[in-house]
Amino acid sequence: MGALNGAAARRLASATAHHQAGRLAEALAAYLALIAAHPAQAELRYRAGVALMALRRFDEAEEQLAKAVILEPAQPAAWLSLGLARREMLRHEEALEALAKARALDPAIPQVNGQMGLVLRELGRLDEALDRVTEETRRYPGVARNHNNLGTTLLAFGRERDAEAAFLEAVRVDRNYATAYGNLAGLLQKRGELAGAEAAWREAARVVPTDTRALQQLGLVLTSRWRPAEAEPFLRRACELAPENPEPARLLAYVLKRLNRAEEAREVARGILARDGADLQAAVVEALALPAVPESAEALARARETYAKGLESLLAREALFARNAAQVLKLQSENFHLAYQGGDDRELQAKYAGFLARLGARAEPRYYEPRAKRGIPPEARIRVGFLSGFFRDCTAGKYFRSWAAGLDRTRFEVFVYYTAYIRDAFSEALAKEIEHHRHIVDTVPRIADVVLADGLDILVHPEVGMDTSSYLLAGMRLAPVQLAGWGHPVTTGQGAIDAFITCAAMEPEGAQAHYTEHLERLPGIGTRYARPGPASDKSRADLGLPPEGTLYLCPQSLFKVHPDNDALFARVLASDPAGRLVFFEDQDPPLTRDFRARLGRALAAKGVSEARAVFLGRAGHADYLRVNALADVMLDTLHWSGGNTSLDAIAMGLPVVTLPGAFMRGRQSAGMLGLAGVPELIAKDAEDYVRLAVRLGTDAPWRAEVRARLAAGAPRLFDDPAPVEALARLLEGLARPRD
Repeated sequence: MGALNGAAARRLASATAHHQAGRLAEALAAYLALIAAHPAQAELRYRAGVALMALRRFDEAEEQLAKAVILEPAQPAAWLSLGLARREMLRHEEALEALAKARALDPAIPQVNGQMGLVLRELGRLDEALDRVTEETRRYPGVARNHNNLGTTLLAFGRERDAEAAFLEAVRVDRNYATAYGNLAGLLQKRGELAGAEAAWREAARVVPTDTRALQQLGLVLTSRWRPAEAEPFLRRACELAPENPEPARLLAYVLKRLNRAEEAREVARGILARDGADLQAAVVEALALPAVPESAEALARARETYAKGLESLLAREALFARNAAQVLKLQSENFHLAYQGGDDRELQAKYAGFLARLGARAEPRYYEPRAKRGIPPEARIRVGFLSGFFRDCTAGKYFRSWAAGLDRTRFEVFVYYTAYIRDAFSEALAKEIEHHRHIVDTVPRIADVVLADGLDILVHPEVGMDTSSYLLAGMRLAPVQLAGWGHPVTTGQGAIDAFITCAAMEPEGAQAHYTEHLERLPGIGTRYARPGPASDKSRADLGLPPEGTLYLCPQSLFKVHPDNDALFARVLASDPAGRLVFFEDQDPPLTRDFRARLGRALAAKGVSEARAVFLGRAGHADYLRVNALADVMLDTLHWSGGNTSLDAIAMGLPVVTLPGAFMRGRQSAGMLGLAGVPELIAKDAEDYVRLAVRLGTDAPWRAEVRARLAAGAPRLFDDPAPVEALARLLEGLARPRD
């Protein structure tokens, strides 16, 4: 063949300069012109193949490289590049053959072992793959890519800790290696280690500021860490960089809803719909977005009317969404705030649940098919599952831990499916108490598959509607018998839920009319609830409380405080000049800002200074209980009463004034006070509510008397085994129906 010389050599030097400078099109044109004149030059075909690879023209690259190795079969670099091209073309066996020839010619050639490992992994030959990438990493430990490839291969074995170490080594070797930061972040995010995931995504975005995936995932992690305001700019940047990609915009709309900017969320959704009118996620946001903290009762009424009309618009477009029904199983938009509006939600819930279930059944009918009960021998245990994203240190977790952990193991085989990122001491302790504990942070279909594989007799959803996945899963038929609990105390509307488990003491007369499900009532407070405590011994000053005056505590999350409460709060303070109203700030600062503005208007209308409303920061539980112990009165909220907050107050001897609502969700405190033997704290109407609150705040002897009787009756609410035993009998009756 001989070397090029003269004019041809000069043209090759020029082409090489173009190539090295990144001017790939110019380099390729020069290489191809030289090949036309010198078709037997393997080196020219090799260089053209490499340029074509960089231009991602893999089929053309493969053609040139295949000719190069025919012309000069002893060139390991050409075989390596040919293997790379064939891997990109998904011709894995041929790629492996080419790479093996390169390795045979030069076992130490960089990349060959690593690339063989990747191809072997793609072929499912994991043991061989690990051998190859381990060898590559051992030979070339100073190459960050090798550690990254080792990490991804270790992940295929489920060796997460080893994979994490490999990714960390990759970014130690090269602190500007964005791919390894992304892999590390994804691993930590999957494990629920969100602080580490946030740090890694920030590094990935630092290295490549235009990486829309890193920006979007950083926004997701910040939102999951209760910092949606920080997430917003990253998501807006991702939207600017990739306007054709709806994913960042969908997440941005969700964040704006969290920030109490429902109309802005709708506007983002409309932008998505302008490009794709069948985008279900955007359509649901545009139709159903609700304010978390409405400006007024009138604004809330308008929002509810808009919601009802939006729901009808979704139903009218069902055939459009059915063309891509699978998107319903990826939906990320819950109608959580609807239940806090104080209205009868049965019809709205049934329509929405039916809409989602029909789309889901079209997409994946196997999840919605009827499931026959198995014949359970008398000596066999009933297989009961509990599915929730809230089996952690929160209200729902504290309520329903005893349901899962307290069932008699000689009668029940218990499964828990915990679906949230967050792992804390509570969730870890529960995992040790449960026979079959599955921590699944995954898609809705994959969660459903895990549940189906366990062959349950009964599946219990302790709360439905607090996140989208719980609502979608509750619409499926994953067990012959399916129940919902009152962790989110509003009917699910789901036809696949056979019964709704509630607390008898908290339901009004005629409660069945509020539910699409058959109602099943448990005694007591419906659960075996451990008495809270102990409180810290901090002073008012230590906790940021006013040093003097009556403390009226309203510890509810601010989105639970209906605008109807504002005037009552103002009347209480107007009647007790020494009174101070105490709230806790929301984890999302904009909600605190909007609530304070709304409350301020109500206080001003009664001539009460806004300074008499105190907002405390988030507190540990011992300090939170101490705030209850130092307060004089707890003011319960209308329409959605305290649950866990009322139990904490009663445990600390704090009198709770409540005005029961029409639905169970507004009657929880009343049920507790009745069971504790202090029904006089249950107001008859708004006038009575203000009278009771002010008397408790200003009449110290009466308050002491009430505290004493509350202390005497409180033990009836705590550590009561009767509700769990009643639940066990209910489950047995449903799984083994009597003739």
